[in-house]
Amino acid sequence: MTGVDHAGSYSCRRIGGGSEGRFSEHGTADAIDVIGFRLAGGDTVTVLRDWNGEAKRAAFLRAVRDGGCRLFSTALSPDYNAAHADHLHFDQASRGAMGGRLCR
Repeated sequence: MTGVDHAGSYSCRRIGGGSEGRFSEHGTADAIDVIGFRLAGGDTVTVLRDWNGEAKRAAFLRAVRDGGCRLFSTALSPDYNAAHADHLHFDQASRGAMGGRLCR
């Protein structure tokens, strides 16, 4: 692997983008959304294209998500909801996005 592609960390907004409710961990730059990985030789693996794609690439993305579950309070993938169809969300919230550790 030669690089990680991401959609950023800071975005001052509430969870789900609404006008009410808790602020997202992105609101304090305490989260990152990973959209893909650059591999040696120039190939890429992306969440949107490969999550349900070729078995080896899909397994790689699930291994990244599962590893994130051990390192972060919150690790969300396309298995969580449609809003995460194109990225893996990782954050280190002290209580996780839903009041505890969340890995899905």
